[in-house]
Amino acid sequence: MRVKLEEKLIFFLNKLFRRPYGSFGELVAAKTGAGSYFQWEFAQAERSYSAFQPYINLKGKDVLDVGCGLGGKTLFHLQKGAKSVTGLDISQTNAQIAQSCFAGREPESGQRPGLVVADAAAMPFADGSFDLAISTYTFEHLADPAGVLGEIHRVIKPGGEVFISFPPYFSPWGAHLTDWIYFPWCQVLFSEKALLNAARAIEETQHIHASLPDFARVDLTGAVELPHVNKLTVRDFERLLKASSLEVLSKIHRPVGVEKAGMLRPFLSLATKIPVLREAFTSGVVLIGRKPAQND
Repeated sequence: MRVKLEEKLIFFLNKLFRRPYGSFGELVAAKTGAGSYFQWEFAQAERSYSAFQPYINLKGKDVLDVGCGLGGKTLFHLQKGAKSVTGLDISQTNAQIAQSCFAGREPESGQRPGLVVADAAAMPFADGSFDLAISTYTFEHLADPAGVLGEIHRVIKPGGEVFISFPPYFSPWGAHLTDWIYFPWCQVLFSEKALLNAARAIEETQHIHASLPDFARVDLTGAVELPHVNKLTVRDFERLLKASSLEVLSKIHRPVGVEKAGMLRPFLSLATKIPVLREAFTSGVVLIGRKPAQND
């Protein structure tokens, strides 16, 4: 009875919100084709690059892109002057699409990014293979984020930097159900079972994912947990960092809606510093870390 009531409330709230707004609204629109999704990734990489300032400088460096998707981020990194960029993704489909997306989009150097299909928790690279590693919009999906963090540490050179950004689970769109459920913080307001039931009901009537390209589809049939999300919170990530060997150079909790907050900006920023509120009011975690140099 409780789940049924929750489902009715979900349908009601969905009518009040046409589509998710901000970057996740752009993501929903980008899933209609490989080219549009590639461009969305490219734009996201540009935004992340700005968030990593003033620490990031890719010129002349061998870069690893962890969770490269369809390659938009990977190409952006190469165009920022990297000596080489290797995109790593667990999906063979993503890698094949990325290869086709690179065609006609080569940077002035004429060099294409490299692509490797592998589990990021077991990278097929030798120790110290890269000058730095970047991972954006990926850590919230990883089955073993601690293992991936350890592998990133292993494959970059001593003194090399690590750049990570991701939306934590309790952020407005952290449930990653935006194709079906349009209002923010749905995973905070409702049970997982009710959310999945509602999303399945919406899919059955609107055929949202049935109309999408293969790379963008998610099958909710029989799911008992939210798909493709590991529920990584701000607190969980802090614990991972403490257990890792990375030196933290900068860690930023980007407040919800801070770009358009105006006079509310100081209050939103303050909310990300209060433990009880931090999880819900952090739209993105931005980390700049460093592998200690051998003489540190």
